[in-house]
Amino acid sequence: MKGCRVYFMNKFEFKSNVLELSIAGQNFTVDPLTASAKYKELVKKIDGIKEDVSIENISPKTVENACKTILECVDDILGSGASETIFKGRTVNYYDCIDLCVFVLQEVKGFNDARTAAYTVNREQRRKK
Repeated sequence: MKGCRVYFMNKFEFKSNVLELSIAGQNFTVDPLTASAKYKELVKKIDGIKEDVSIENISPKTVENACKTILECVDDILGSGASETIFKGRTVNYYDCIDLCVFVLQEVKGFNDARTAAYTVNREQRRKK
């Protein structure tokens, strides 16, 4: 086919902008940007809890309040009632609550960091231009 030109169409597809987490056999979909907007506030709450639950201050009431606050943070990110679903049939304890919250926050941060890095041109790449 002399003189015939073949054109290829470039294609764009949207990437997934949600973070999918599997926690205790349950699947959750998170909007990581919205979760990041809450990140600093949640970290402040967690830091305050760590002080409240120190060995010097520990009591059943402080542990109960700490777990309640942490699970509210989890529900803020994963959706209302998520913590109940996760802990269904399981005794809620402080360390499980902290582990869960830290996991969720780390996953959100990691997702956003990876997406942001994809759009960041490093110094070496700028010099080549």
